[in-house]
Amino acid sequence: MSVYRGKRQKTYRYKFRYRGKWHRGNTDFEDLQRAKLYEAKQKLELRERRAGFAPPGPAPSFTAWAGVYFAWVTTRRRPAVRRPEKIDELLRVVLRFWGTRPADPAKIPAGEECPYHDLTIQDPIDSPQWILEFEEWMDRRGIAGGTRNHYNTTMRQLYAVALLAEYRHLSGVTMNPFEHRPREPRVIRKVALTPALVIAWLDAMSYHARLAVAIAALAPKLRLRNVLDLEWATHLDRELTTITVWAHKSVGRTAAPLVIPVSAQLRSILQDARARHRRARHVVTYRGAPVRSIRHGIRAAAKAAQIPYGRRLLGGVTFHTLRHTAATILARLNVSPWLQRDVLGHQDLATTEGYTHLLVEEQRAPLEQLSAALPIASIVTRSDTRASRSNPGAPRSGSSRNAPELSGPDRATGQAHGRPFTRKSQPSQGVTK
Repeated sequence: MSVYRGKRQKTYRYKFRYRGKWHRGNTDFEDLQRAKLYEAKQKLELRERRAGFAPPGPAPSFTAWAGVYFAWVTTRRRPAVRRPEKIDELLRVVLRFWGTRPADPAKIPAGEECPYHDLTIQDPIDSPQWILEFEEWMDRRGIAGGTRNHYNTTMRQLYAVALLAEYRHLSGVTMNPFEHRPREPRVIRKVALTPALVIAWLDAMSYHARLAVAIAALAPKLRLRNVLDLEWATHLDRELTTITVWAHKSVGRTAAPLVIPVSAQLRSILQDARARHRRARHVVTYRGAPVRSIRHGIRAAAKAAQIPYGRRLLGGVTFHTLRHTAATILARLNVSPWLQRDVLGHQDLATTEGYTHLLVEEQRAPLEQLSAALPIASIVTRSDTRASRSNPGAPRSGSSRNAPELSGPDRATGQAHGRPFTRKSQPSQGVTK
C-alpha cells in the first residue's frame, strides 16, 4: 500500500508513482483514514495541474504585493501619477496594519499604533472582519475623512492590479473587497491667517523655511512641492520677472505650465537668496543641498509664534493655509474673482463657468497688491540664518524690519493651541474663517 507507517513513527507517510516519477512525503496524520484522504488529495492536485486547472498557490502577503503594485505604478506611462513618492508614503502607512513588521525597529514610527498583522491579500476576502478592524484602526488614529479616502483608494487600487489578467495567476484573488467601500465626507477647512500672524510665523523660522513660505505667500499658485523643486535655471528667467513650472497638479488636464509673474517684493527676496547661494542649483537650499521637507521647521515656528498647527487642531494651520490666506486677502482687496482664480491657479469658477480667460500679465497688478499687504521682504532677507525660539515677537538687534506686535485677537489665536479639531469645530478667534 502507498500509505504506511514505519517503525518508531507516529504519523503515516505516503509514497506513490505518477507518470514515471515517485512522490513521497509525510501526511502528519496518525489516523489511517485521514492519511489516505491526504494522499488522495495529493494525487488529485497532480492530475489537475497536469490538466491545466490546478488551484492557485498561497496568496502573496500584503508586503510582497505592495512592491508589485508600486512597480506597476512607476513603470507604466500613466500621466495621472505625478508623485510616486506620495504613493510610496500611502503604502507605508497602510502596511503598518496589513503588512509585516520590519526587522529594523528604527523603521517603526514611535508613538503610533502599528499592529503589523502580516496578512495575505486573500485574508480580507475570506474574513471581511479585517476591513472593519482596519476602519477601527483609522478611527483610533483620528484620521480625517480625506486622508481615510486616500488609504482606502490605495487598497482598492492594490487589488485592481491584482485582478489584471497579467497578475491574476500571481495573486490568485477573484474580487476586490475595497471596490464599493463608502467614501468619507471631506471636512472643508476654511482657515486663513491675518498678515500679522503670517509675519509672526515667518519671524520664528530658519532662513530656508522663511524663503519657502515667502515664495508660497507671494506666489500662491505654487504648492509646497513646486516651491521646494524650484531651480534657478529651469524655472526662473534671468531678470526674475516670471516663474514657470511644468510639473504641477493640473498639468494632466490643462497641458500647460504654471506661469507666475514675480512681484517687486518677491523679486527682492529672490535676489537676496541668489546672492546668498550663488552656486546653488535650487532656490530653497540648506547647507548647499536641496530641501525635501520643511514640516518640522514650520511646525516649531508655529508653536513659537503661538499659532495652532496641524489639521487635527482647532483652527490649525498648515503650509496649504498660505493659499487660503492669499485668497482671503485678495477678496478683501476687491480683486476680480476671475483674477483671483488665475492668481491661485484654479481651474473652475462657478460664476464664470470657465468662459473668461485673462492673460498671465494681468495677474501682475493683484500680485503687487498682495505683496504690498504682506511686507515680509526685510524679515526673509535679514542676515541671520538660524531661528530664535526665545521671544519671536520681540525685535532683534541689528534688524531693519518693522514687524507689528501681536495683541488682541491676533494674540488670542495662540490660546487655542492644543485643542482637538473636530468636524463640527469652528476656527479659533485669531484665525479668520
